[in-house]
Amino acid sequence: VLLLDEPTTGLDPHQIIQMRSLIKTMSKEKTIIISTHIMHEVQELCSKVVVLDNGTVIASESPANICNKTKTTSFEKAFIKLTSEAKNER
Repeated sequence: VLLLDEPTTGLDPHQIIQMRSLIKTMSKEKTIIISTHIMHEVQELCSKVVVLDNGTVIASESPANICNKTKTTSFEKAFIKLTSEAKNER
């Protein structure tokens, strides 16, 4: 298991591509957990996502399934919709 916190923050574009490639390669043999606020990265790298809002799990499945359920075209839009709805319920 490899735990990465914001793995591409502060990297230049070439390094971001290299890091993403490394993560994709390593994920074939290892479980990699990524904490990030970069939703494009989530959509590109992750096979499963756990969305937390105020410490509560509000979604836990693939980015594509979350987009389908929220009727959005990107994971970023899905994240905004999910977290906005969670705030409205509090």
